[in-house]
Amino acid sequence: MEKLFRIISVVLLSGVFVLLTNLYVFAGDKVLKIASVTPVGTHHDDFCRFFAKNVTEAGVGLKIQVISGTPLGNAPQTMDQVIQGAPAMIGNDMAWVAPFDDDLKILNFGYAFRGPEHQKLFFESPLFGEIIERIRAKHGLRVLAVLPAQARLIYSKKPIKSIEDVKGLKIRVPQIKAWVETWKAFGSVPTPLSFHEVYMALSTGVIEAAGGQASPSYQYKYHKVAKYITDPGHIIPASFIAINDKVFQSLSQKQQDAIISKANGAMEWAFKDAMANADKSVEKMVAEGAEVTPIDKSGFMKAAAEASGKLEAEGLWSKGLYKKIQSIK
Repeated sequence: MEKLFRIISVVLLSGVFVLLTNLYVFAGDKVLKIASVTPVGTHHDDFCRFFAKNVTEAGVGLKIQVISGTPLGNAPQTMDQVIQGAPAMIGNDMAWVAPFDDDLKILNFGYAFRGPEHQKLFFESPLFGEIIERIRAKHGLRVLAVLPAQARLIYSKKPIKSIEDVKGLKIRVPQIKAWVETWKAFGSVPTPLSFHEVYMALSTGVIEAAGGQASPSYQYKYHKVAKYITDPGHIIPASFIAINDKVFQSLSQKQQDAIISKANGAMEWAFKDAMANADKSVEKMVAEGAEVTPIDKSGFMKAAAEASGKLEAEGLWSKGLYKKIQSIK
């Protein structure tokens, strides 16, 4: 009986030692939070969790916790809080960084990029480096990593095969000037609506077409009320991870290196995941009755190039930026 008591005592003491050790390790870690601003299971939340896991497991004394959904408010509101330092980080769509520098507004303009690879070259260029350095210096927001995401497909009630098919077309767009001007240049009638109003607006004929990335568009069933799917390649979204610069500067060199490395790794993972999921989502939509239609992009590209000069003259972004981006190879 005494021997059994000793064994039980040893086991209990061992358990207490392990618990105290774990508590000590956890207490020694610096805890940072990253907001995804999207629900659990969505693409942005997934890559934030991928990033958090890899940083936490890097063994540099950092633990990253993900805040899913919108408990802190919408994306612009959360961006403002990150700039204030709580939460320390955000991972979402690059469109929410654009308001912090006029030159990033070109990300929302049609055919500023020839495709994902061209956009990626832009993100690796000194030109983009200068832009994000201005944002860091002026707003205290350090962009750690950014890569292209799923292209925005068009879901329409009639086939779109050339620019002639969108003349007078009522199409839903976000209330972003570069986006609105893109579709005006195509001869369409851009109609700003909330993302959540699109399905009903397509159903009732308030709009005749809408854009959207394949994965969320499948979830919202756009193809059920607008069966024709077109990939004009006009606007390529991008995903990013950013951190409050003062928080970043407070970290050790090893921690900074880990944050940067794991952010880039998360973006690489996110890019591959986005492309694979886009293809799967389109396949599902086709299986459910949607039709993918080929498109002649030449008329769209010409109209966008002509409109770019007008927008530059108005000061939407700096003069010559469109041509500089086009020259990147």
